[in-house]
Order: sequence, then C-alpha cells, then structure tokens
Amino acid sequence: MAENELQEQVALFRYGIIADFVHLPPGSRGLYAQIRKKAGQEYVIPGSRRTRVAEETIRSWLKKYRKGGFDALLPKERTDKGETRKLPLEISDLLLEAKEKEPELTVPLLIKKVRASGNIPDDVRMPRSTVYKLLARHGLTRKIHHLIETSSLRYLMPGICS
Repeated sequence: MAENELQEQVALFRYGIIADFVHLPPGSRGLYAQIRKKAGQEYVIPGSRRTRVAEETIRSWLKKYRKGGFDALLPKERTDKGETRKLPLEISDLLLEAKEKEPELTVPLLIKKVRASGNIPDDVRMPRSTVYKLLARHGLTRKIHHLIETSSLRYLMPGICS
C-alpha cells in the first residue's frame, strides 16, 4: 500500500470516529460522554495493531478537524523517524560498542553491563524494546536456534518420538 493511500485511510478512519461530533459546538452537553463511549469501543485502525483510541486522542482529532478540516486529520511525518527517541546518543553509542565487543550478550544482560559501567545516570531509562530496536537497526541482533536432542524430544513428546 502506498504511503499516501495509508495516510488517507488513517484520516478517513479518524473522521469516522469524530463524524458524530463535528456538527456539535465545542463544549456541547454530553459531548465528553459520547467521546468516552467511542473510546470504549474496539476498532481496526489502518496501519496499526492497536484496537482502541484514547478519549484524549479523539478530542485532539476533533479540535484539529475544527481548525483545519479533513487535511488536518492526515497523519504527519514524524520528525524523529528512524531515530531512537528514548536513548541519548551517548548511551546508544555505549550500548552499540558493548554489543559489538560481546555479541553474545542478550538485551537484558547488555543493559545490565552498560549500567554497571557507571557511565549512565540511574534516572535514564533503557527499555528493552528500545535497546532491541537500536541493535536491530545496526544489524547487531541475531536469532538463536536451540538444538533439541532426540532424548529431550522423547521427554517432551512421549508418544511421538519413541
């Protein structure tokens, strides 16, 4: 699917959520209750695995639509696309350097090792998912395949491997 097509589908989805509210003046009686009801539903959201939309998000879409019409509902290009948002550059460099030196380290062990080096303040968060994405972008992840011996299979699946 083309990027422009996805953006249009997202905008149409957003409009579909707020369509019942666009004719109501801001602050109308019962508006927030209706938004809350919409937020409680599940949806198939274009370009996303998520199935719910927060009340705050619906209010934001409504405000954008009132200000700029349908085009305001089109998703904007992220300014930080492809960059690590949660990790400062210095910490990213430390993680990458440590992983290059010891490629066998798992993400949790890598985080523990880099934190133990004393170069990272305690208040800096290093979510596993963020670190994994950083490593993946730099080609420093690999899938580990475990070999299972036949004797293990016999233990795990007794009627099948006898």
